[in-house]
Amino acid sequence: MKLQPASRKELTRITLGTAVCDGILIAVLFVLSLVGVGTFDLFRILLGTVCGTVVAVANFAILCLTVQSATEIDNKKKMKARFQRSYNLR
Repeated sequence: MKLQPASRKELTRITLGTAVCDGILIAVLFVLSLVGVGTFDLFRILLGTVCGTVVAVANFAILCLTVQSATEIDNKKKMKARFQRSYNLR
């Protein structure tokens, strides 16, 4: 199943917003290391921010696909069961 245009737009917004927040986080951690609070290990920080961003974006993409597929179901109980199963798996 393909993502609908509205879902793609929101996914792009979430990806860009998360990337901006990651940049702010890296800058704050760098400034804190200059003050003497902790050490600035660029590899570990980049690895953590990239992995966190990938997980967040993948989670939202799966959520979008689940909602799209569930809206095609006419039976409300089956629709609720699909949402619950997806929630438990994520």
